[in-house]
Amino acid sequence: MSWDQSYSIPSVESLLEKLTGKTSLDLLKDDLLLVHGINVDKIEEIVLERGMYGDVTGAKVTLSDGRVFVPKLVEKFTSDGNYGNDIYEYMLESENSEVKYVDEDTSDPYIDIYDIPSEYISEPENDGG
Repeated sequence: MSWDQSYSIPSVESLLEKLTGKTSLDLLKDDLLLVHGINVDKIEEIVLERGMYGDVTGAKVTLSDGRVFVPKLVEKFTSDGNYGNDIYEYMLESENSEVKYVDEDTSDPYIDIYDIPSEYISEPENDGG
């Protein structure tokens, strides 16, 4: 019998955050201001989708130049009719995302073998009789 063992080992980032009192997010926000002259005005949690077992949430980011970014759904994956992984990407709040639906139906691996496209099926010749 074997047992799976999991480990929790802190990252170097967590050590540096503990030593400096700044998070990676703080440093990235400072760099954005220093290099591009843009400040992050507000980060707020928003509901992206009402889920069966809980709401799916993400962060709405408002920049000092007026741009507002929100996570938008770009891919919805299902497998055998079960819902799987939904992928979101940051986009401008005013943009509409095009959602790609991916289905990995593995319930019958041979189902496509017998589905012959109609253009490959020849009709019987009519010999006039």
